[in-house]
Amino acid sequence: MLNDRRATLTTTRCNHDCPTATPLLYGLVPDDTTFQCHNSVRLIESLLHDIQDLLASLEQLNVSPMDEHNLRLLDNVHPAAWRDPDAIDGYYNLIAIGAGAGGLVSAAGSAGLGAKVALIEEHLLGGDCLNFGCVPSKALLRCARNIAEIRRAPEFGVRINGEIQVDFPGIMERMREVRDTTHLLLG
Repeated sequence: MLNDRRATLTTTRCNHDCPTATPLLYGLVPDDTTFQCHNSVRLIESLLHDIQDLLASLEQLNVSPMDEHNLRLLDNVHPAAWRDPDAIDGYYNLIAIGAGAGGLVSAAGSAGLGAKVALIEEHLLGGDCLNFGCVPSKALLRCARNIAEIRRAPEFGVRINGEIQVDFPGIMERMREVRDTTHLLLG
């Protein structure tokens, strides 16, 4: 559906080339798609309903703000287009409940050895460590350490002209960026 969780309003014409353009939400349908006039309203209503469902599910994830870093994180740890796979015939060698550090390592290691693995996660891949605990806290601690070192600079003969200003929104954005890129280590 919405791989990057963003949609832009664009226009297209039906295949009768009517004089009025039909608004479509780009990103939800292929670019080369054309529609019959009488189906356009139903299509738009359906797409808007899908977007409302997506927004409701995003609210349940409790991830904010919806900036570029959190959107990219969600695309990787809770993909909007994800559909549960069909159950395999027979059995699983491992069912990992929770996709935190332990579940991800167990599932990836077992699958790498050829095991049939199911990984179950109700919230976000990476668990508390990636999304709320270890990774975000270490990113914040790194910023705090830098601030402390700057404040101690005169002890080392470094003079700073002017006031040191801490940009907390900038620190939080850096934390979200670090968290967003950490998923690369998971996969």
